[in-house]
Amino acid sequence: MEPGEVQEQLRSHPGVAEAVVLAHGDGRAQGLAAFLLPAPGAEPTGAELRAHLDGRLPGYMIPARFVTVDRLPLTANGKVDVRDLRSRLEQ
Repeated sequence: MEPGEVQEQLRSHPGVAEAVVLAHGDGRAQGLAAFLLPAPGAEPTGAELRAHLDGRLPGYMIPARFVTVDRLPLTANGKVDVRDLRSRLEQ
């Protein structure tokens, strides 16, 4: 799976300002989770985003989970804090 390709397609949706896609799960059952920063005034739903991705990506590349965030957490180096995002999946 190529998360960067999925991120690019999600960013092409008018309701998405920024997206980060991560693989999650154990070795046997892995899937993708998308963390979305919505565009101002937008509230895209998981169903709307799946429909947007359908036909643009193979089914296995469509995230199983969509998580809306008010900001993307950053590390001290200014990169997306993947550990913080992964911890949100476990909540």
